[in-house]
Amino acid sequence: LDETPGGLASPSIWSYRFATSERRRLPDTPGIVSAPALSGETVVWARRTGGGASAGTSTAIVARDLAGGAQRVVTAGPAVGDPIVADGTRVGWSETLGAAGSPSAYYDVKDISGGQTYRVDLLAGMASADLTDIDLSGNVLVWRLRASDGSGEILARDLSGDTTLPVTSGPGLTGGSVDGDVVAWSQPAGGGTSIMARRLSGGAPFVVAAVAHGAVRDVLVSGGTVAWIVDGGQGAFNGIETARLGQ
Repeated sequence: LDETPGGLASPSIWSYRFATSERRRLPDTPGIVSAPALSGETVVWARRTGGGASAGTSTAIVARDLAGGAQRVVTAGPAVGDPIVADGTRVGWSETLGAAGSPSAYYDVKDISGGQTYRVDLLAGMASADLTDIDLSGNVLVWRLRASDGSGEILARDLSGDTTLPVTSGPGLTGGSVDGDVVAWSQPAGGGTSIMARRLSGGAPFVVAAVAHGAVRDVLVSGGTVAWIVDGGQGAFNGIETARLGQ
Protein backbone atom coordinates (compact mmCIF):
# COMPACT_ATOMS: atom_id res chain seq x y z
CA LEU A 1 0.00 0.00 0.00
CA ASP A 2 1.38 3.38 -1.04
CA GLU A 3 -0.08 6.37 0.78
CA THR A 4 0.98 9.94 0.01
CA PRO A 5 1.75 11.98 3.16
CA GLY A 6 -1.02 14.46 3.92
CA GLY A 7 -3.59 12.55 1.90
CA LEU A 8 -2.90 14.59 -1.24
CA ALA A 9 -3.45 11.56 -3.48
CA SER A 10 -5.56 8.42 -3.25
CA PRO A 11 -3.80 5.33 -1.83
CA SER A 12 -2.56 2.81 -4.38
CA ILE A 13 -1.57 -0.84 -4.32
CA TRP A 14 1.68 -2.08 -5.83
CA SER A 15 3.06 -5.56 -6.45
CA TYR A 16 6.66 -6.71 -6.79
CA ARG A 17 7.61 -9.99 -8.43
CA PHE A 18 10.96 -11.34 -7.21
CA ALA A 19 11.52 -13.64 -10.21
CA THR A 20 11.45 -10.75 -12.70
CA SER A 21 12.04 -7.67 -10.47
CA GLU A 22 8.83 -6.26 -11.93
CA ARG A 23 7.17 -3.54 -9.84
CA ARG A 24 3.62 -2.75 -10.94
CA ARG A 25 0.86 -0.45 -9.77
CA LEU A 26 -2.57 -2.10 -9.77
CA PRO A 27 -4.99 -0.16 -11.97
CA ASP A 28 -8.53 0.81 -10.99
CA THR A 29 -8.37 0.61 -7.19
CA PRO A 30 -10.60 3.46 -5.94
CA GLY A 31 -11.59 4.02 -2.32
CA ILE A 32 -8.93 1.85 -0.66
CA VAL A 33 -9.43 1.73 3.13
CA SER A 34 -7.11 -1.12 4.17
CA ALA A 35 -3.66 -2.52 3.61
CA PRO A 36 -3.77 -5.40 1.09
CA ALA A 37 -3.26 -9.07 1.89
CA LEU A 38 -1.57 -11.45 -0.54
CA SER A 39 -1.93 -15.19 -1.09
CA GLY A 40 -0.22 -16.64 -4.14
CA GLU A 41 -1.45 -14.65 -7.15
CA THR A 42 -4.47 -13.22 -5.31
CA VAL A 43 -4.37 -9.80 -3.65
CA VAL A 44 -7.25 -8.77 -1.37
CA TRP A 45 -8.17 -5.37 0.07
CA ALA A 46 -11.11 -3.34 1.39
CA ARG A 47 -12.61 -0.40 -0.48
CA ARG A 48 -15.29 2.12 0.43
CA THR A 49 -18.46 2.19 -1.67
CA GLY A 50 -21.73 4.11 -1.46
CA GLY A 51 -22.76 7.69 -1.90
CA GLY A 52 -22.14 9.41 1.41
CA ALA A 53 -24.01 9.71 4.68
CA SER A 54 -27.45 10.26 3.16
CA ALA A 55 -27.21 7.33 0.79
CA GLY A 56 -25.29 5.16 3.21
CA THR A 57 -21.76 3.82 2.91
CA SER A 58 -20.51 0.30 2.63
CA THR A 59 -17.19 -1.53 2.57
CA ALA A 60 -16.44 -4.16 -0.05
CA ILE A 61 -13.78 -6.84 0.23
CA VAL A 62 -12.20 -7.20 -3.21
CA ALA A 63 -10.02 -10.06 -4.51
CA ARG A 64 -8.01 -9.71 -7.73
CA ASP A 65 -5.95 -12.26 -9.64
CA LEU A 66 -2.59 -10.62 -10.35
CA ALA A 67 -1.84 -12.95 -13.26
CA GLY A 68 -5.08 -12.67 -15.22
CA GLY A 69 -6.61 -9.52 -13.80
CA ALA A 70 -9.97 -11.09 -12.91
CA GLN A 71 -11.61 -9.41 -9.93
CA ARG A 72 -14.51 -10.27 -7.65
CA VAL A 73 -16.26 -8.81 -4.61
CA VAL A 74 -16.03 -11.36 -1.79
CA THR A 75 -18.52 -9.53 0.47
CA ALA A 76 -19.86 -6.05 1.14
CA GLY A 77 -21.82 -4.27 3.85
CA PRO A 78 -21.83 -1.40 6.37
CA ALA A 79 -20.39 -3.62 9.13
CA VAL A 80 -17.50 -5.00 7.06
CA GLY A 81 -13.97 -3.73 7.76
CA ASP A 82 -10.28 -4.41 8.12
CA PRO A 83 -7.85 -5.94 8.98
CA ILE A 84 -7.84 -8.20 5.93
CA VAL A 85 -6.02 -11.54 5.85
CA ALA A 86 -5.60 -14.16 3.11
CA ASP A 87 -4.11 -17.63 2.94
CA GLY A 88 -4.67 -20.26 0.27
CA THR A 89 -8.24 -19.79 -0.97
CA ARG A 90 -9.45 -18.22 2.30
CA VAL A 91 -10.02 -14.52 2.94
CA GLY A 92 -10.82 -12.91 6.29
CA TRP A 93 -12.35 -9.58 7.38
CA SER A 94 -13.88 -8.05 10.49
CA GLU A 95 -17.59 -7.62 11.16
CA THR A 96 -18.88 -5.17 13.80
CA LEU A 97 -22.38 -6.21 14.80
CA GLY A 98 -24.77 -5.54 17.66
CA ALA A 99 -26.56 -2.52 19.08
CA ALA A 100 -25.02 0.95 19.03
CA GLY A 101 -22.79 1.50 22.04
CA SER A 102 -22.35 -2.22 22.66
CA PRO A 103 -21.04 -3.73 19.42
CA SER A 104 -19.74 -7.27 19.19
CA ALA A 105 -16.52 -7.96 17.27
CA TYR A 106 -16.55 -10.90 14.91
CA TYR A 107 -14.17 -12.09 12.25
CA ASP A 108 -15.37 -13.86 9.12
CA VAL A 109 -13.19 -16.20 7.06
CA LYS A 110 -14.54 -17.29 3.69
CA ASP A 111 -13.26 -20.00 1.36
CA ILE A 112 -13.67 -18.20 -1.96
CA SER A 113 -13.37 -21.45 -3.90
CA GLY A 114 -15.89 -23.49 -1.91
CA GLY A 115 -18.04 -20.70 -0.52
CA GLN A 116 -18.02 -21.80 3.14
CA THR A 117 -17.80 -18.98 5.70
CA TYR A 118 -16.56 -19.31 9.28
CA ARG A 119 -17.46 -16.73 11.95
CA VAL A 120 -15.28 -16.24 15.05
CA ASP A 121 -16.15 -14.25 18.18
CA LEU A 122 -12.88 -12.39 18.70
CA LEU A 123 -13.62 -11.22 22.24
CA ALA A 124 -14.10 -14.84 23.33
CA GLY A 125 -16.11 -13.90 26.40
CA MET A 126 -14.17 -10.74 27.35
CA ALA A 127 -16.30 -7.69 28.14
CA SER A 128 -14.13 -5.39 26.01
CA ALA A 129 -10.67 -5.43 24.43
CA ASP A 130 -8.75 -4.01 21.49
CA LEU A 131 -7.90 -6.27 18.54
CA THR A 132 -4.24 -5.59 17.76
CA ASP A 133 -3.01 -8.39 15.45
CA ILE A 134 -4.65 -11.09 13.37
CA ASP A 135 -3.21 -13.77 11.07
CA LEU A 136 -4.41 -16.81 9.12
CA SER A 137 -2.66 -20.03 8.11
CA GLY A 138 -4.70 -22.88 6.66
CA ASN A 139 -7.42 -23.78 9.15
CA VAL A 140 -5.97 -21.67 11.98
CA LEU A 141 -6.85 -18.07 12.81
CA VAL A 142 -4.68 -16.30 15.39
CA TRP A 143 -5.36 -12.94 17.03
CA ARG A 144 -4.15 -10.80 19.93
CA LEU A 145 -6.37 -8.92 22.36
CA ARG A 146 -5.29 -6.07 24.63
CA ALA A 147 -7.37 -5.16 27.67
CA SER A 148 -7.64 -1.64 29.12
CA ASP A 149 -5.17 -2.52 31.91
CA GLY A 150 -2.43 -3.35 29.35
CA SER A 151 -2.64 -7.12 29.71
CA GLY A 152 -2.80 -9.14 26.55
CA GLU A 153 -3.82 -12.56 25.29
CA ILE A 154 -3.08 -14.44 22.07
CA LEU A 155 -5.70 -16.95 20.93
CA ALA A 156 -5.80 -19.53 18.13
CA ARG A 157 -8.98 -20.82 16.50
CA ASP A 158 -9.23 -24.09 14.60
CA LEU A 159 -11.81 -23.13 11.97
CA SER A 160 -12.55 -26.72 11.00
CA GLY A 161 -12.79 -28.03 14.56
CA ASP A 162 -14.52 -24.90 15.90
CA THR A 163 -12.27 -24.81 18.99
CA THR A 164 -10.27 -21.94 20.52
CA LEU A 165 -6.86 -22.45 22.19
CA PRO A 166 -5.24 -19.86 24.50
CA VAL A 167 -1.67 -19.53 23.19
CA THR A 168 -0.21 -17.14 25.78
CA SER A 169 -1.13 -14.19 28.00
CA GLY A 170 0.61 -11.41 29.90
CA PRO A 171 1.54 -7.72 29.70
CA GLY A 172 3.45 -6.16 26.81
CA LEU A 173 2.78 -8.79 24.15
CA THR A 174 3.57 -7.90 20.53
CA GLY A 175 2.65 -9.76 17.37
CA GLY A 176 0.67 -12.93 17.05
CA SER A 177 1.62 -14.55 13.75
CA VAL A 178 0.93 -18.11 12.60
CA ASP A 179 2.42 -20.39 9.94
CA GLY A 180 1.39 -24.03 9.93
CA ASP A 181 1.26 -25.05 13.59
CA VAL A 182 3.73 -22.38 14.82
CA VAL A 183 2.63 -19.14 16.52
CA ALA A 184 5.22 -16.40 17.16
CA TRP A 185 5.13 -13.25 19.29
CA SER A 186 7.31 -11.12 21.57
CA GLN A 187 7.12 -10.38 25.29
CA PRO A 188 9.12 -8.40 27.85
CA ALA A 189 12.03 -10.25 29.48
CA GLY A 190 14.12 -8.49 32.10
CA GLY A 191 15.34 -5.28 30.54
CA GLY A 192 14.82 -6.51 26.98
CA THR A 193 12.46 -8.55 24.82
CA SER A 194 12.15 -12.25 24.07
CA ILE A 195 10.98 -13.45 20.66
CA MET A 196 8.78 -16.42 21.49
CA ALA A 197 7.12 -19.30 19.63
CA ARG A 198 4.83 -22.20 20.41
CA ARG A 199 3.70 -25.21 18.41
CA LEU A 200 -0.05 -25.72 18.47
CA SER A 201 0.48 -29.47 18.04
CA GLY A 202 1.93 -29.58 21.56
CA GLY A 203 4.66 -28.32 23.82
CA ALA A 204 5.41 -25.25 25.90
CA PRO A 205 6.39 -21.80 24.54
CA PHE A 206 10.11 -21.46 23.80
CA VAL A 207 12.53 -18.59 23.22
CA VAL A 208 13.58 -18.01 19.60
CA ALA A 209 15.84 -15.00 20.18
CA ALA A 210 16.64 -12.27 22.70
CA VAL A 211 16.54 -8.57 21.83
CA ALA A 212 18.54 -6.47 24.28
CA HIS A 213 17.82 -2.96 22.97
CA GLY A 214 14.95 -1.20 21.24
CA ALA A 215 11.21 -1.76 20.94
CA VAL A 216 10.05 -4.84 19.01
CA ARG A 217 7.18 -4.52 16.52
CA ASP A 218 5.48 -6.65 13.86
CA VAL A 219 6.60 -10.19 14.70
CA LEU A 220 5.99 -12.58 11.76
CA VAL A 221 6.71 -16.26 11.17
CA SER A 222 6.96 -18.13 7.87
CA GLY A 223 8.72 -21.30 6.75
CA GLY A 224 10.72 -21.81 9.93
CA THR A 225 11.96 -18.20 10.10
CA VAL A 226 10.75 -15.55 12.54
CA ALA A 227 11.22 -11.88 11.64
CA TRP A 228 10.60 -8.71 13.62
CA ILE A 229 11.20 -4.96 13.46
CA VAL A 230 13.46 -3.30 16.04
CA ASP A 231 12.83 0.39 16.70
CA GLY A 232 15.91 1.58 18.57
CA GLY A 233 15.27 5.28 18.23
CA GLN A 234 17.58 7.97 16.89
CA GLY A 235 21.24 6.97 16.72
CA ALA A 236 20.53 3.28 17.46
CA PHE A 237 19.78 0.20 15.36
CA ASN A 238 16.50 0.41 13.44
CA GLY A 239 15.73 -2.46 11.11
CA ILE A 240 14.55 -6.01 10.59
CA GLU A 241 16.07 -8.99 12.37
CA THR A 242 15.42 -12.69 11.75
CA ALA A 243 16.07 -16.01 13.47
CA ARG A 244 15.45 -19.65 12.61
CA LEU A 245 13.19 -21.74 14.81
CA GLY A 246 15.31 -23.91 17.05
CA GLN A 247 12.68 -26.59 17.64
